Amino acid sequence: MPAAIAKLEIPTTSLLDNLDSRLRKQWIDYLEKVGVEYPSTSMQLADLLALYSRLQLPVHKSDIASWTDTAWRIGWADGKHAPSKDRQCRHLRSHGWSVVGSGAKASDEDRRLPDGSLVPPGCYALTSVTSAAPSFIRATRLKRSGKLVPRYWQDLCDSYDNRCARCQKRVRLEKGHMDPDIPAELSNMIPLCAACNNESSDNWVLNRNGFPVKCRKQSLLIACPQP
Repeated sequence: MPAAIAKLEIPTTSLLDNLDSRLRKQWIDYLEKVGVEYPSTSMQLADLLALYSRLQLPVHKSDIASWTDTAWRIGWADGKHAPSKDRQCRHLRSHGWSVVGSGAKASDEDRRLPDGSLVPPGCYALTSVTSAAPSFIRATRLKRSGKLVPRYWQDLCDSYDNRCARCQKRVRLEKGHMDPDIPAELSNMIPLCAACNNESSDNWVLNRNGFPVKCRKQSLLIACPQP
């Protein structure tokens, strides 16, 4: 059953500073030691504070956008340009924050609140400030300092939260070959959906996020016109 959507109050400098101080203390007490990253930009922080102000309640991304836009306009959030209207708070999860919810295609697991209700489509919620996202904990165990390498394919998929490394969709995953010039061992693989895997084929060398970093076929390169 979908949860009721919470409304945000209009942020002020004093409110933002107070939320930031309280959240930072909880991050130091509970989350920093497990590798959760405090937002590196004031706009990302403003997004997180919007969710923190309504902890465990869903907030629509349009309200988050208005909140962060106000934070920018009053000079609390830095940036030469106004923040995007489409706030993608799910990226906070990759930094360890327990954020659930997203688009209409999100699975129930991605949308479930502690009380069992589901975050409505187009909304996000911060479910905890004392524990990291479960997917982040699994990934940290495998990737910390780059020293731990998964022994099995499922371990590798778990480290990507069972999502395509490139498009982040949670669908059936295939073994993507990062560098076709190197044997297809687990250390040279990433999980990709069929569409992303077919698109890359063996034409490209991919990074850990599934994006091309080198072209293997000169025929695919298009010469830039001379000025």
